[in-house]
Amino acid sequence: MRQFIVVGHDAPTTPEFPLDDLAGGAGRLDVLCR
Repeated sequence: MRQFIVVGHDAPTTPEFPLDDLAGGAGRLDVLCR
């Protein structure tokens, strides 16, 4: 069994960040969403 560690340290924190488009608009944050 393989285990992966994903480090998400570059997430946008501005109020204008759309939560509806979390997987597509966040850049590499979509890896954490999947």
